[in-house]
Amino acid sequence: MDTDRHVGKVVLITGAACGIGRATALRFAHEGAESIYLVDRLVAKLEQVAEEVALLGTQAIPLEAELERGEETIRVVDEAHRDAGRLDVVIANAAIVKREAFLELPVRSWEQIFAVNVTAPFLLAQRAAQHMVSDHVSGVILFTGSVAGLGGGIDFAHYNASKAAMTNIMKSAALALVDKNIRVNSVTVGPSDTAFADSVVGTEEMNRLRKHGFPDVPLGRLCSAEDVAATFSFLASDDASYLTGTELILDGGLSARVYTVPHGNPKPTNK
Repeated sequence: MDTDRHVGKVVLITGAACGIGRATALRFAHEGAESIYLVDRLVAKLEQVAEEVALLGTQAIPLEAELERGEETIRVVDEAHRDAGRLDVVIANAAIVKREAFLELPVRSWEQIFAVNVTAPFLLAQRAAQHMVSDHVSGVILFTGSVAGLGGGIDFAHYNASKAAMTNIMKSAALALVDKNIRVNSVTVGPSDTAFADSVVGTEEMNRLRKHGFPDVPLGRLCSAEDVAATFSFLASDDASYLTGTELILDGGLSARVYTVPHGNPKPTNK
């Protein structure tokens, strides 16, 4: 770990109370970030993460927000900018998911998923970019994507569609901001070992996968929050200075796999 990689940077992370958000905050703190603004609606957990970050010598500022409301997203970006005077790295990580069959999927659920997973990241990126442009900051904006956005899902149509839309927003933002020296990328995460995954799959099944591995993933294990945090750290660093508009797929080889003929010696058929 390069402990000097992000020295002096001001970072804002949504969904920072646990999982990927927490791991990312700790990673940037380990690597020298000056201050990290931690955004979430889970206040108690958010304050715990702030304490962990502060112990590493980085200023940690928890900001409570309900990102389903667009004005709340804009507010936390403005508060962080006003307090720090600039924003160097902004990570749109917060998301929600529900398991609901396509035929019974309520419009309210569709609207809620899109408000948090699409509109909030868009507003976060737009507002952060406005500040970066005004301050002449060569900033970085990052998004947490999902392999769910690469295809459909019977019980997750709203979630899958929202992640696909978010990836497209990332690419559009990258093109719009390239001449402003602002890089925009996303990390598309495969099956992961997080509390978020527990809420979707169930703790019992997740414990089984933790113990026995994930058979569909070529690397054989779940993606950890620390895996994602390390990837965000790379993308926010000068090592990734030629990367923008990139969907970096972090799935242990899952999306590389296609259908293959089963092993064995099938009997010839007579026509």
